[in-house]
Amino acid sequence: MLQKIIKLHTIICVLAMLLSLGFCQIGLAAETPTVRIGSAEGSVSDTVDISINIVNASVIGAMDIGLTYDANILKATNVVNGAMIESLPDTLWSYNISSGKTNISLATYPDAINDDGELFIVTFDVIGGNAGDNSTLVTEVEAYTMDASPQPVPVDTEDGVVVVTVKSSGDSSSGSGSGSSGSVGVSSSGEASGNIQMSETKIKTVYKDSKLIYNFYSNGNIVQFITFTGLTNSGEIAAKVEMLKKTSTTVDRAPPDTVYKNLNILLGSPNWVISSNIANPRISFKVEKTWISENNIDVSTIKLNRYNGAKWHPLITTKMSGDADYLYFEAETTGFSPFAVTGKELEGEPGGEGITAEPTDAATVDKTPVPTPTEKKGMPGFGLFAGLSVLLIAVQLLRKNK
Repeated sequence: MLQKIIKLHTIICVLAMLLSLGFCQIGLAAETPTVRIGSAEGSVSDTVDISINIVNASVIGAMDIGLTYDANILKATNVVNGAMIESLPDTLWSYNISSGKTNISLATYPDAINDDGELFIVTFDVIGGNAGDNSTLVTEVEAYTMDASPQPVPVDTEDGVVVVTVKSSGDSSSGSGSGSSGSVGVSSSGEASGNIQMSETKIKTVYKDSKLIYNFYSNGNIVQFITFTGLTNSGEIAAKVEMLKKTSTTVDRAPPDTVYKNLNILLGSPNWVISSNIANPRISFKVEKTWISENNIDVSTIKLNRYNGAKWHPLITTKMSGDADYLYFEAETTGFSPFAVTGKELEGEPGGEGITAEPTDAATVDKTPVPTPTEKKGMPGFGLFAGLSVLLIAVQLLRKNK
């Protein structure tokens, strides 16, 4: 009887593998992504490189990494992207360095980070300490998916350490980061409170020549991130997105064409966003494919419009990527105020999903074709057929052994 049970268990395991049901792997689950910080040794006045790696990554689309350390021992001087994200545009990641703290932000599109690899390399100068002294590199990570409904992704961290090997006869005073000229909050949009559906605010410290990425994660917010280059030491600058129920109450006319969403985007104080403080501001946002299909929208006409000078201005808008539920776009802007995402209807008969049109508007240029899901080809129901066949064989074997 025992032999029959063993044979039956073996056959069931084979059947499970064929059907991909995982009967023989009960209890095994996907491992939590882990951010690992490297370690190093160095004498005072040495330069050391520390790797930031991720393992068991799974559908992470955005990350904020905070690295803290002893400012009397270490001074961070630079951050470069690792092999895992070397193909990403520089505008999709940024870092800020201050005394004892380095912050790194990464914003990508769905499924961009789904493997193991090196994310960043941080360069430190060893500026002080005696032999045997060390500074732990403590990490704080906030990670989210960047799909239809952004969700937090649990991430484990493994902190690194830099050990001082030999005392230097030179100056061991602590290093200091770039100074700031104070802090600037975010101004009020003047929007009627009853028209604000939701709002989300992020704060970053802006240094001269720093690249900034403000990631937004809240459900209901179509803005995914805002990027720009800071040209001055401006201190803390807040970015705020207000999703609206209808046209902003601060404008005197509705946006042109078919409106997907109305919103306000604010950055710093009213007079801070000028060419001497900020360069290359861009806004990334997403649009539901169901809205495109139901309204028969020509994808090439989807754009972000900005209200300025008593009229709506279409911005240069680029389709970047897509998944099963959303298309992702990036728009260039020169300022922040009321915005609206709009599109025009396709001419002629409705086009099914409404996502196959070629660009016809110079204001909307595709850089990356939207991936089209591919179907697995083969005999329909083959897996089920194979599984049933194995089950029948199992039954026959049991009868034979009676």
